[in-house]
Amino acid sequence: MHVFVYILLESSAKSQRSNEFAVISTFQEPTFSFIANVGGHKVLEKSILSIEDIGDELGSRYEILLPVDSKTKNWHFIRSLAGKVEFLRLMQFGRQSVGFQKSVMQKASSGSYIVLFNPDTIYDIGFADIIHNFCQYNGSQILYSELLIIPSFLFNRSGTWRDLNNGEDIDLLARIMSLAEVIVYNPPDRVLRIESNEPVIYTPGKIPKSLGLLYQLLIKQRDQIIALNYTWKNISFFSRLERRKGLTRMLLLQIAYILSRFSSEKPYGGKSNNYSSIMDKILESLIVEDYKRFSGFVGRPRISIGTKDLEFLKMNGKVWGKTKEPIENFVERQ
Repeated sequence: MHVFVYILLESSAKSQRSNEFAVISTFQEPTFSFIANVGGHKVLEKSILSIEDIGDELGSRYEILLPVDSKTKNWHFIRSLAGKVEFLRLMQFGRQSVGFQKSVMQKASSGSYIVLFNPDTIYDIGFADIIHNFCQYNGSQILYSELLIIPSFLFNRSGTWRDLNNGEDIDLLARIMSLAEVIVYNPPDRVLRIESNEPVIYTPGKIPKSLGLLYQLLIKQRDQIIALNYTWKNISFFSRLERRKGLTRMLLLQIAYILSRFSSEKPYGGKSNNYSSIMDKILESLIVEDYKRFSGFVGRPRISIGTKDLEFLKMNGKVWGKTKEPIENFVERQ
C-alpha cells in the first residue's frame, strides 16, 4: 500500500466546543484534503478536474486522495489521471472495507480540513466560495453539503471511520455530531439529496445465487445495522413496507441482524438510531437557519428524502413530525 503525506506545521492549541465563532488568524491558513468516496467511475475524470478547479480557486495548499484497486479494468486510465492532476494521490487498496479505506486516507491526509466528495459528481466552482466562507471561522462545526467538510482536529476526538462495508459515514457523523455543531448549506439551485437508510437487502435487484456474493450482501447489511444502530423494531418498519418482496429477504435480514449482535464492531449511540439522530440535527439546523451566520450563504437550502425514509423519520425522529414548521419548506420527496 502506498501512502503519500505532506508535512505541515500545525497549531498545538486545542479547540474547545463553543457556539461562538472566532476568525482564523492569518497565520493559520486552512489547508484541504479532498478524499474521494470509494467507487463511482462514471464521470471520474470530470469529477476530479472539478475538485482541482475548486482547490485552485481556494488558493490554499490542497491534495486529492483517490482510493483505487490496481486490478481494476480502469487502472491504466486512473493512473493517467495522476499525470494530469498535479496534487492527485492514488491510494492503492485490495478488498478492505470502504470504512477501512477512508480511515487510511484520513490518517494519511495533511489538510486542516477533510473534504469528502463523490467521484460520481461534477462540482460547480462556486463551492470554492462556500468552503472559503465556512473556513473563516475556527470552531467545532462541520458543513453538511454535497461536499462534507470536517475540521481535522475533530477526528482526534471522535476517531476516524470504522472497518465497515456500509453506513460508515452515518457511523462517523453520529460520533462527530455528538461533539460538533452541524451547519447545513447547499447552493439553492442544487437540492441536497439524502441517501436512503432502507436496508440494503431491499434494494432493487435479484438476490445473488452465488454463495460468495450472498455473503457479501449479508456483510453489507450487517454493517449497515451496526452503523445506524438499528433495533429490530427499526428494521421491522421496512419489513412491513416490503412484504411484497417475499419472505427470503426478510429471512436474510434476520440473519444479518443476528450477525450484527456478534460482530466485533459494536454500534455507537444510545437508544435512538443514528440515522434519526443525525437527521434531527440536520432539520434543526435548517429550521433555525444556522447558515445565515456565514458570509455569502444566501438562499434557503433544500434537501430531498425518499418517501419511506421520511415516514421512518416522522415515526422515530424527535424533531421530524413534531416541528411546527412545515417540512415542505425544507424537504422534497425523492
